[in-house]
Amino acid sequence: MHSHYWSRSRMIMLAVLLVIGAGAMLLVTHNQRFYRRPIARVEQVHAGAVQKTTDQFKNVDHEHQQRLTVRLLNTAHRGERLTVNNTYSDSQPMDQRYHRGDQIFLSQLRQHHGRLNANVSGYKRDGVVVFLVWLVSLLLIMMMGQAGVLALVSVVVNALLFIIAIEVDLKN
Repeated sequence: MHSHYWSRSRMIMLAVLLVIGAGAMLLVTHNQRFYRRPIARVEQVHAGAVQKTTDQFKNVDHEHQQRLTVRLLNTAHRGERLTVNNTYSDSQPMDQRYHRGDQIFLSQLRQHHGRLNANVSGYKRDGVVVFLVWLVSLLLIMMMGQAGVLALVSVVVNALLFIIAIEVDLKN
């Protein structure tokens, strides 16, 4: 590497990108109020029964039961706790194992005899997506400089044009 590679302007750019990344991550980890779908944070995980399953091709898998204690992060029931059940398999083709601290989407949230009930509908992944977009942008800009910025702008403009074209097509 050249000695001028880490110039003052590049260090400032790195600092700005790091602040933007930290701000974006902070925003997506605290953006639950912008969602209509109920979101909860897993506070406790209790492992339940394990059942062995075999498919028609003699593949063996195991289904695990989980009882999750979760706290709602949005909706009118924000702050309330409830218990939801989750089933996942070792191969996890269409299901997910949850851990303490995970943020999850809930479906069919309703009150029944004074208690909240819901089903787990999936993992809240926006933090992962934002982190990956930020990381790719950071690497592109830091490694390619102005060409990286232009490439990033090109991708964003093309994505916006594509979305507009789809919207126009759907309306017509």
